[in-house]
Amino acid sequence: MTRWTQKIENSLSLASHESNKQDLLDAFFESQVYIPQNEEEEREFEEFSLVISSTALLVYIALADGVIQEEEKQRIISDLIFQLGQRSYEREKLIEFGKYEKEIISNLYDKMVKDLQAGKTDIENIVRVIDMVYANNPAKRIYLVRLCYYCAYSDGSLNPLEEERIDELSNLLKVGKHDKQRIKAEVEAELK
Repeated sequence: MTRWTQKIENSLSLASHESNKQDLLDAFFESQVYIPQNEEEEREFEEFSLVISSTALLVYIALADGVIQEEEKQRIISDLIFQLGQRSYEREKLIEFGKYEKEIISNLYDKMVKDLQAGKTDIENIVRVIDMVYANNPAKRIYLVRLCYYCAYSDGSLNPLEEERIDELSNLLKVGKHDKQRIKAEVEAELK
């Protein structure tokens, strides 16, 4: 029943963003799984990893002020270990980083920090692929913005540079201002 409830909520959310409200029924029956339209999209879809993409976004937020606090690092690692536990089929894609969840995530985190600092990571392209894969699943994009807020608040406050980056990512992820404000308020309330 929970799956259908979520499907209805996602359909209503998607339909509310559509300019033509007659598309509600179509949105309900539209698959949340993206179907690639060409060879390049098929390759990107096959290579996609939510864990890797989430790592990039969270490290990007944590590096907004140029320094990753220990609390931010621990929050990122714990959130990603949980995520990998939920997405065990991604383990095969990440086996090059280690055998165990904590080892995989720690090594992936270290690599992502180095790559972002060296300018080797294209955040806009990562978000473009996320948007492609989750084009019909706004809940997943909202979830990623929520993770960004948790990361930013993990050191006790949200600094203006982190907030700018969350605004940037929210826009790229097509998460509206209302949803972003709601997520921020929910995270703040939970962390009090």
